[in-house]
Amino acid sequence: MGPTRSKDNRDENSILRRVMCLEDRVSALAEENENLTRINDELSRLLVEMADRFSKDVNVLKSELESVKAAQNPEPCNLRVARELDNGCFEIVWDLPMVKCYKVLTNGVESGIVRAPNNAARISDVESGVEINVQLQAVHLDGSLGEPSEPLTIRTSPR
Repeated sequence: MGPTRSKDNRDENSILRRVMCLEDRVSALAEENENLTRINDELSRLLVEMADRFSKDVNVLKSELESVKAAQNPEPCNLRVARELDNGCFEIVWDLPMVKCYKVLTNGVESGIVRAPNNAARISDVESGVEINVQLQAVHLDGSLGEPSEPLTIRTSPR
């Protein structure tokens, strides 16, 4: 039984070597997995941080763009009657933003154009005892139209 025992020992040693080799490989893979998991966690954290930063930057840029748009397309403000010149004739004035001109709308219909930097207009031929609504609409430097201003209601006194 000598040769069988020797062969069994060799087989057993071979199996032990293979098991030890597999254990070493499993150990190396476990260490590699830990390293890759750590790297993945760091990259995930970095990705979330960068996405948050990107989102904040986009919101800042949107806000800046809106303020630039508002500055490019200012609306006339503080529309008011400066004085009644005589029966049925009024002078209206407003504060000036940077525009090409203003359309004067009387009861929603264009009744004149005032070129910048002028900020006054005359509305004449208003019948006695009539109420009219006057609005301004800015024509911006690029030719686009702003929104009409809030209406200014003018009531003429009966003659």
